[in-house]
Amino acid sequence: MREGTFVFDQRIVWLVISGESEIYGGPESGDWSTLSADRKSLLLHFSAGPHVDQIMVITTNADPIPEPATALLAGVALLILAAVKRRR
Repeated sequence: MREGTFVFDQRIVWLVISGESEIYGGPESGDWSTLSADRKSLLLHFSAGPHVDQIMVITTNADPIPEPATALLAGVALLILAAVKRRR
């Protein structure tokens, strides 16, 4: 069995492993790899069975957008603007 760990600066969003007769694409590849909880480390573990030609790891450098907080902030700003306009 061959194993190796790869650490990335960004979160892993997609993984493609292609071999002799299979192409697997997905956020995880079950038998061949394990992702860490923060999705920044990838442990590859291969037995002597499948031949792997190519491994492609797709990462993202975008930070998650805090949608509820952004909407709340915009709502509060609109309420303040409406109150200021009403006072005038």
